[in-house]
Amino acid sequence: AVWIHTFVPGLPLSFLDHNLVEGNSLVGIGKLDEIKDKFVEDQKGLGGLFSYDPKNLLEDSIEPLKILSKLSDSNLKDIKKAVQSNLEAKEKIKHVSALCDIISIARIRKEIIDVDLERLREDLNSLIGSSLYKKYESEIKSLNPFHFPISFPEVFLRPNPGFDVIVGNPPWEEATIEEDSFWARYFPGLGGLSQRAQEEEKELLRKQWPNLNLEYEKDKKIKKSMRQALISGEFPGMGTGDPDYYKAFCWRFWQLIEKQNGRIGIVLPRSTFVSEGSSEFRN
Repeated sequence: AVWIHTFVPGLPLSFLDHNLVEGNSLVGIGKLDEIKDKFVEDQKGLGGLFSYDPKNLLEDSIEPLKILSKLSDSNLKDIKKAVQSNLEAKEKIKHVSALCDIISIARIRKEIIDVDLERLREDLNSLIGSSLYKKYESEIKSLNPFHFPISFPEVFLRPNPGFDVIVGNPPWEEATIEEDSFWARYFPGLGGLSQRAQEEEKELLRKQWPNLNLEYEKDKKIKKSMRQALISGEFPGMGTGDPDYYKAFCWRFWQLIEKQNGRIGIVLPRSTFVSEGSSEFRN
């Protein structure tokens, strides 16, 4: 809608492929230090020492992104250049994206990544299609981790890394799914029945609508993984009860902004400013 609204007759539609992106921003890598932190932790467990700077993994993508940033989108020639530069940047860092996928899921599973990154950096492309990647592939597909340094290396490799402004309206619900609430989405009268009648009706619905039952099981599995992701991620104070998404988003936004002058404008519940569970974030 924004794209069409800002369209100027006589000019080509702007190139948005680089900036308009989608993914699970709570599961993936928010800042480059998370890559190093994971390997430092794992190397300690394996008796090794990790000293490699993960920023070096992204350097190759910067040149095509510099070209991209200088284009005006004012003519078809620039649009074609933008498409090419974006493809080049994605190609140069797809192996780093695979590494971030692996780190994200290994962190959720609390598993050590037994790989020598110092040696692997010479051929990081070997990660794509490797047995290590396939080990985590199903969860990577279901959770769709989003890695900010991969999508916006020009933001996170600049002298003062991070976004200048973040505006948003994050979801507030807990990372859990209730079976009663799930079925009530499709059959609103369910909530008005007695507990026993609800159980009987749900059993009937499972048989009549096996596709919805499969969707419920899929949602339950994803929410379980999400809960583990929030507890094991870079979100302090998420270790008890069912974690709230809004608390995780608070921490994620804080991690993503430029620390000197960055600003956050987001919609949050009142509990953010009064609950004990959010005190560390307020501080």
